[in-house]
Amino acid sequence: MKLDKITHIYNTGVLYILLIVILVTIPGCRKLVEIEPPTNKITIENVFNDDVTAAGVMTGMYLDMSTTPLLSGSQNFNTLSFWDSLSADDMILWEGSIDNTLIAVFKNNLSGNIANDGLWYTSYNHLYTCNLVIEALNSTKSAKLSPAVKTQLMGEAKFMRALLYFYLVNHFGNVPLALTTDYTKNSSLVRTDKQAVYDQIVNDVTEAKSLLSSSYLSGALQPGTTERVRPTKWLAAALLARVYLYEGKWAEAETEASVVIDQSSLYNLVDINSVFLANNQEAIWQFQPNVINNLNPLDGVIFNLTNTGLSDSHPVYLSSDLLSNFESFDKRLLNWTKSYTDSTVSPAKTYYFPYKYKVDDNVTPTTEYQTLFRLADLYLIRAEARINLSKIQGRDDLNMIRSRAGASLIVSSDFAFLKAAILKERRLEFFTEMGHRWMDLKRTGNIDAVMSVFSPAEKASTWHSYQQLFPLSNSELGRAPTLTQTPGY
Repeated sequence: MKLDKITHIYNTGVLYILLIVILVTIPGCRKLVEIEPPTNKITIENVFNDDVTAAGVMTGMYLDMSTTPLLSGSQNFNTLSFWDSLSADDMILWEGSIDNTLIAVFKNNLSGNIANDGLWYTSYNHLYTCNLVIEALNSTKSAKLSPAVKTQLMGEAKFMRALLYFYLVNHFGNVPLALTTDYTKNSSLVRTDKQAVYDQIVNDVTEAKSLLSSSYLSGALQPGTTERVRPTKWLAAALLARVYLYEGKWAEAETEASVVIDQSSLYNLVDINSVFLANNQEAIWQFQPNVINNLNPLDGVIFNLTNTGLSDSHPVYLSSDLLSNFESFDKRLLNWTKSYTDSTVSPAKTYYFPYKYKVDDNVTPTTEYQTLFRLADLYLIRAEARINLSKIQGRDDLNMIRSRAGASLIVSSDFAFLKAAILKERRLEFFTEMGHRWMDLKRTGNIDAVMSVFSPAEKASTWHSYQQLFPLSNSELGRAPTLTQTPGY
């Protein structure tokens, strides 16, 4: 099911599902594939009457997320990796671009007329599904489900609800907290205080951690798969560590990060060129690309300039400010960026672009998956938490990441220096990934100092503090009279 607007989603009483099932095992590889939509409408009771169809609800949501705006897939640039990197100081918009939306994103000049509708309505679309699953599992509609499937699906729905609200609250501030499918309640929701949303996130992900499997499961929720595409207990711990980091709860962040790092039979740092390969040992959670269309991760499609140069379809390149922070021998600079020289101008100009995902569109076989959570983040979360707790062991965690990159190791014992070094390392490690840089600048309170210098110099614009949150579109405000615009817009 794909619905376009939050108001449509909350006005429905029946779920129409695009069933996603796991096919027979192909030697060496299992794939989630799309089945043709059923000709008859399927009621909630029928869906949650069977383990396979019930599992298909969440599987279908993951597939939809891999092809629509938000976490992974949208060829109109409407993803976190693109919007947040262009909003921050890691990417520059091609000077030849005439796309008014991209110009507004780059100059941090969004408005009710130019807003990230995709992030907003796609999130609430999926939140509706999460709430529907939770309600069904708590009712007699799911009485015939096996206990193991019921437990796993509840964990997945609670995890996804927490993750979606995490991104919403970090991009819009106070947001409506919808915890039911009841339209009469949701239609009158107002923006909920950010801290209350965070409290709900912690509650949901903590419960998810207690419910989710400790091993990866297939589309039919069976063990034995090598695919790292369904949530696990360790993924919930990873999100919990990140949430505690954002809240400044250092001891809790350290504990949860250690929970994941200690699973050494599942997770290890891998070679720099293997980080974004399918099912590698650093990956905690990945999305399979859309196998129906033979797509590889869209980050590779959007960012790679190798064959085309800058154009309306490839309109961005890495900022010199980012590039200047790498040591010349850093493997991330050498392997995760690539240059393109435009010889049509005089003198010729060289641009650098993200090259974490190296495979372009419609190339088979699929070797790369969109990576949403990976172990390096947990090391840097624990490093930051430990340094803020005055534990010098945080330096060891920082150096784990620098050592893998071939960068010089940090020897300083000055905690102020180490805090700054960790934030810099996060920028170098996670550039153009999942909004990390944009959200790190905000959570640390550094965004005004950074953007007030970068914006005039590189964007030809003036930075205002309110621009760190996104506005709601006028169309969304028109459909929901109880909603108010983000302050400043």
